[in-house]
Amino acid sequence: MTTDSDSSPSPDPVDSGQPPVVRFALGVDEDAGDGLRRIVIEQIGLASWHVQRVGDGPGHVHEFRKSTKRIRAVLRLVRAAIGPEMYRQANTAVRDMARELSGLRTAIVRIETLEDLIDGDTLLQGSVDDLLERLATDATRSHDLVVGDTGLIDVVADRLVVVRGAVEQWSFPDDFDPTSMGLQRTYGRGRRGMARAYGEGTVESFHRWRKEVKYLRHQIEVLRWALSGPEPTLVATLEELGDGLG
Repeated sequence: MTTDSDSSPSPDPVDSGQPPVVRFALGVDEDAGDGLRRIVIEQIGLASWHVQRVGDGPGHVHEFRKSTKRIRAVLRLVRAAIGPEMYRQANTAVRDMARELSGLRTAIVRIETLEDLIDGDTLLQGSVDDLLERLATDATRSHDLVVGDTGLIDVVADRLVVVRGAVEQWSFPDDFDPTSMGLQRTYGRGRRGMARAYGEGTVESFHRWRKEVKYLRHQIEVLRWALSGPEPTLVATLEELGDGLG
C-alpha cells in the first residue's frame, strides 16, 4: 500500500501538553480501508486526550464531542463492510460516551448563547443577571458530576480503549468503496430528514435533519480526494446549512 504519509496512528499522547496530530482525510494514494481505520483511531486518540482534560475548561468538552461525531460519521461509511453487529457495537458505545457529557455541554452552551445575545448591552445585562447566575450554578453542578469523584472520566477513557481495540480488527473486502453505499446512505437519510422536517415542522425533526447534515459534511471531508467536484464549496455549504439548522 502506498500512502502520502505513514498511515499508522501514533500512540495516544495522553500526557502531552498538546493534542495529538490528526488528519481527517484519506491520503491521495491511501488505501480506503486502512485510511478510514487510521482516521477513526486518530479521532479516538483525540477524544481520549480531550476527555481527560474536561476539568481544565469547556473547550475540551466541545472538542471531545466533535471527535465522537466524526467517528460516527466514518462508522457510517464503513457500515456495510464491517457488518451490522460490529457497526452497532461501536456506534452505540461512542454515542453513549458523548451522551455522558451532553449535560455539561448543554449547560455551557446555554451560558455562551445568552452572553452572545447580551453582547455588551448593559440594560439587557441587568435584566438577565439572575438567569446567568442560575445557569452558572447549573453548569457548576454538571461540571462536578463529570469531573468529581464519580469516576466517569476514567469510565469513558476505558470505553475508548475498548472501541479502539475493535477498530484495529476491522477488515475490508477488496472491492470496498466508501463513496458508494455509505455516502449514498447518509445522503438519502439527509434528504428524508429534510422532507420530514418540513412536513412535521417540529424542533425535533429539524434537529434530526441537522445531525444527518453534519454526518454528510464529515464524510465529504474524509473523502475529499476521492470525490470529484468543488469539495471545499460543498463542505462550506453543508457547514452553513448545519449552522442554520442549529
